[in-house]
Amino acid sequence: MNVTNEKVNERKSLYKLRLYSHCTKGIPNSVTLIAINLRDDSVQLNLNQITNEAIDAYIMTPGDTTIEDPLLSSTIKLNGKILQMNDDDTLPELIPVSMENSVTLDPLTFGFFVMKEAKMESCALNVGR
Repeated sequence: MNVTNEKVNERKSLYKLRLYSHCTKGIPNSVTLIAINLRDDSVQLNLNQITNEAIDAYIMTPGDTTIEDPLLSSTIKLNGKILQMNDDDTLPELIPVSMENSVTLDPLTFGFFVMKEAKMESCALNVGR
């Protein structure tokens, strides 16, 4: 996986980008990447070393970016749409967007990226775990 950005070589800004991965539960050979961008600028993630297939992306952004500190927003967006409970007991359906193997993560956002055809041997038997 490559991370590209003009400022990525600046040591101070590197710790503001966090990447974690794990086998995706119930889907053999798949990997879920969790990416957190706490930087003030966008970061592009090139995932072509992991998969050449489409990626299911769940990108969370602050719901209100007009306030001084968007991280203090009382709402959150999933792929650009405000998340709201359907009623007092029912969570909304979480619908991914399909992306190619290059993903741009805007400032102050995080995302889950499911790569169903990652062909990771260590995740080959990952059914029901």
